[in-house]
Amino acid sequence: MKLSVAMCTYNGERFVIEQLRSILEQSKKVNEIIISDDGSSDATLDLVRHVFADFAGKVPELKILTGERLGIVHNFSRAVSACTGDIIFLCDQDDVWLPNKVEVIISVFESQPDALLVCSDARLVDAELHDLGKSQFQMVRMSDGLRRSLEGENGFEMLLCRNVVTGATVAFRRKLLDLALPFLDEWLHDGWLAIMAAAQGGLRVINTPLVLYRQHGGNQCGMKPETFANQLAQALSRTRETSGCERIRQLIDRISMATGSLNDRRMKHLRSALAFEKQRQQLPSSRAERFFFIGFMAVKYWRYADGMRSGAKDFLAR
Repeated sequence: MKLSVAMCTYNGERFVIEQLRSILEQSKKVNEIIISDDGSSDATLDLVRHVFADFAGKVPELKILTGERLGIVHNFSRAVSACTGDIIFLCDQDDVWLPNKVEVIISVFESQPDALLVCSDARLVDAELHDLGKSQFQMVRMSDGLRRSLEGENGFEMLLCRNVVTGATVAFRRKLLDLALPFLDEWLHDGWLAIMAAAQGGLRVINTPLVLYRQHGGNQCGMKPETFANQLAQALSRTRETSGCERIRQLIDRISMATGSLNDRRMKHLRSALAFEKQRQQLPSSRAERFFFIGFMAVKYWRYADGMRSGAKDFLAR
C-alpha cells in the first residue's frame, strides 16, 4: 500500500519545519510527499529543501509544485491530483502530526476495506504548541451519537447540515477522487471529500487526537475557542448567506453523474434541502416577522441545517 501526503504551503516559513519533521519521523513511514506551494513570497520552499537535505537517504519521494496563486481549495486539488499513493493524507503547513498518526489511520483502512475516508480528533494548540484546553471534536460538538451517525446511514444527511471534518486530520483512498475531482468553489475541500465519502457509506471517525492543530491568527482555516460574547458579536455582524442553494445544486449535479452512488432517499433529502435553502433566502427583512417565520420552519432547521443555531444566525443576520 503506497502512502502519499498532499501538503499545501503559503508563506509558511514560521512553522513548516516542525510539520515536515513530524511527518518524516512517523512510526509508519509514508512513500511520497507532494508539496503544492500557493505562491509563497518568503523562504518556505528553501526551508522545505533544507529539511529534506537533513534527512538525506531516509526520506520519501518529494515533489514540489509551484505556479499561480490558486487559493486553498484549488491548491489542495492540485496537490491531491499529483499524488500516486493508494492512501492520501491531507496536510496543512502549520500543524504537527503526533508520531503514530499514520500508523493508527492505516490500521483502520486495513481492517475496514469499505472505509473511504478516515478523520481523527485534534488538539488545539497555540503558535508555540501550548495546549488550549480544547479538542477539535469538542469545538464541533462531536458526541458519540454524532460519530455513530456519521459512520452509519445518516452520515450524508448530517454533513449536509454542517461539516465536522477538519482537513488536517483526513486521509482517504485515492479512488474517492474519481467522484470528488474537480473540487468546487462553494465547498471547502475537507467538507467536500467527507460528504463524497459519506454518500457511499465510507466515512470513519477516530476519537483519538492525532494532530496538534495550531491556532495562530494567520490560519487560512482555523478553529479558535470563542466566548459567547464573541459569538454574539459575530452573529450580529453577519450578512445572510447566499451560497447554500448553489452548494446543494453542485452536490446534486456531481452525485447524479455517479450512477448508483446515492439512493433515492438521499436524493429526495437533497432536493428537500434545496427547497429549504430557497426559503431561507426569502426571509422577511423585519425581525419580528422573521421570528415567526423561523419558528414556523423550526423542524426544517433541525432537518436541513444546524438546528436553532442556524435559526438564530438567520434571525440576527443583517
